[in-house]
Amino acid sequence: LVEHWDLYRLKDVPDELFETGSVDCLRLIEWSDKFPEIRDRLDAVIRIEFDPADPDMKARLLSVFWNEGTSIGDLFTEHANDL
Repeated sequence: LVEHWDLYRLKDVPDELFETGSVDCLRLIEWSDKFPEIRDRLDAVIRIEFDPADPDMKARLLSVFWNEGTSIGDLFTEHANDL
């Protein structure tokens, strides 16, 4: 199960965002940087930006920032046998 949340036009974080749902859920949150107070509750932040070195503005930079204590192994090991 994949959930997509777009926080761009919201003024407040919806309570439902952090409700405990299925452990098999991947929750993708756009514009989480609008609400710095939720940063510690996220496992990782993926940032996609224009590459300032590309004069045509076609290239993108992808960065992944993991919260302390979270690793990619933690996120995927539990369900590795299901693949």
